[in-house]
Amino acid sequence: MPKIETTRVIYKDKQKSSDEFVVFVNPGMVEEWRKDKSIPIVDVVQSFQVYDYNMGGHTGHPTTSRLIAMFDTTNKTEIIQEILENGEIKRITPGIQSRDRKGAFGKGGNKEGISQSIVY
Repeated sequence: MPKIETTRVIYKDKQKSSDEFVVFVNPGMVEEWRKDKSIPIVDVVQSFQVYDYNMGGHTGHPTTSRLIAMFDTTNKTEIIQEILENGEIKRITPGIQSRDRKGAFGKGGNKEGISQSIVY
């Protein structure tokens, strides 16, 4: 059975917060969109959902006040564009043990700025 790759883009503004904001995307599409902004965002993202991961390890949807504090807007399209433009692409292949103790959010990556973490 083939492994299904999951790709996310993680955005972190160290000046404003230690929290990370995440958008799940279709594999390979962020790179294409960054080169050609005429590609509709709907073809890039898996859904128009923004998730946040805070230092306590909690995952969920950010509150309106957190979105405003980080992105100065609550407009999801603008927020997702910011995450896609400036976030770090992380690829995850389920079923293979990670060697990166920090999981999907660990440091490192290749010369294209794409990190690859592998989790169960």
